[in-house]
Amino acid sequence: MTSQNESFQSSRFATQQTFYFDRKSHTYTIFKLDTAPTPKFGTIGDISIFGERRWVRLDMEWVEVQYGMEGEGARPAQTHPVYKSRIRLDFDTWKSTSNFNPQKKRKRTDTSSQGGLALASSMITPREAPILGESSNPWILDLLNQWNRFPIINLGRAHSVGESILKELLNHPLEIQKAYSGSSTLFLADQSPVFEMAPTGQRVINDLMISTASNVWDFVNRYIEPNVKASEVLASVLHAAEGTLGSESHFFGVLDIPSSDTGISSCLIKAVPFVDKSYGSLEKYGWSSTLTPVGAVSHTHMDFYGARQFMVHIQGRKLWLLWPPTTKNLEWFKMYQKERPSSDFTTESIRNLEGLQYYYLDGSKPAAFTLQSNTFHACISFSTCMHTALKVWSYDAFPESQRLMEWGLEWVRNATSIKLRDTLHEQLVTMEEEIEGWETLLKQNPRKFSENTPIKVAVKRWRDTIGKMKSSLT
Repeated sequence: MTSQNESFQSSRFATQQTFYFDRKSHTYTIFKLDTAPTPKFGTIGDISIFGERRWVRLDMEWVEVQYGMEGEGARPAQTHPVYKSRIRLDFDTWKSTSNFNPQKKRKRTDTSSQGGLALASSMITPREAPILGESSNPWILDLLNQWNRFPIINLGRAHSVGESILKELLNHPLEIQKAYSGSSTLFLADQSPVFEMAPTGQRVINDLMISTASNVWDFVNRYIEPNVKASEVLASVLHAAEGTLGSESHFFGVLDIPSSDTGISSCLIKAVPFVDKSYGSLEKYGWSSTLTPVGAVSHTHMDFYGARQFMVHIQGRKLWLLWPPTTKNLEWFKMYQKERPSSDFTTESIRNLEGLQYYYLDGSKPAAFTLQSNTFHACISFSTCMHTALKVWSYDAFPESQRLMEWGLEWVRNATSIKLRDTLHEQLVTMEEEIEGWETLLKQNPRKFSENTPIKVAVKRWRDTIGKMKSSLT
């Protein structure tokens, strides 16, 4: 396994290109390497480059390119492993034989300005053009190159889904803003976590091993998988790290791992400033952690109905894509709320939601941040990742939280004819947990609030409304 890692991680650049044959597009990957390729990576028709040498990927191995011309200099000698003599390799490009002009040999272009393989403009479709440096978000290119390396490139459908998202970001017409502290409607970011013992991956695993209530998620099939043992999850995570998952394999991670005294609870993390009872209240059920394997994509979703989330990123390289819960975004999203996401749902979100921001965590140290109420978010894991979170409530967030609770109640009212009763009941229970957070805040500060205080009035009304809704579902 070590030799496989070392061989593929020597790749300095990888990009996908397309040729057209028989009225169809066909995609292949070009790898620029620091050594000769090994059979452990690549798919049929891919190209590897090491210095002046070229290899073409066959079904089970790489073969070095045949230099020279065939038929008195009329055509390149190297044919495609699938389409044979109908497609031939012209330097680094697959071309239809009918389009090959033997009188005009392509010149190589200088690669130094791009930090990698430079490609002639005739190779690039309009959607691929930003790879040559025209993107409003060139920082995505480095992430795309990471994604197209071992082990992620071997993860079948998981790789394809993440790659399409990164390419959509690369082609985004606007510059995507980072979610900086103070300037973002999404985050109170870049805080240093406060704790008595450092939260670690081992403590998250301790919680997972004793948990009986974790939500195991299949990131390929995109649904909760019941009755999966912790050992099965860990085996899946290890397989992903080795790049050995087949296209039909389960691809497990865990969305909610309750904390325990032998795990994250022992760290005594302080959710500053929400630990101040005169300012905020904390979820009574404690911390809940998430474990995602390398190559996982958590598609666009939102959590809860008004609560903020205090997050501590524990390990791994992860990209967060974030959108505010504007009226326009809520209107678009309501038809997808609590639906199983399609494999291209995050790509569609990038195209349809407004106010996109990003936050990239490189895993070099723990980081804390607060996810604002009902922020739409999608996550892409470039390595095995873990974070832990706690729902929090504070007075300053109440107006926004009230708006989002009202949106949730209206969504349940309108969904009663098309959603399963169990799904709607679960959402009403989630809303009741939200109410408990506000009730705790009120109890902590009884002198601040009269009976006619807006928070008290709203909380009482929500209790009554949810009670009636639950009764109507039975």
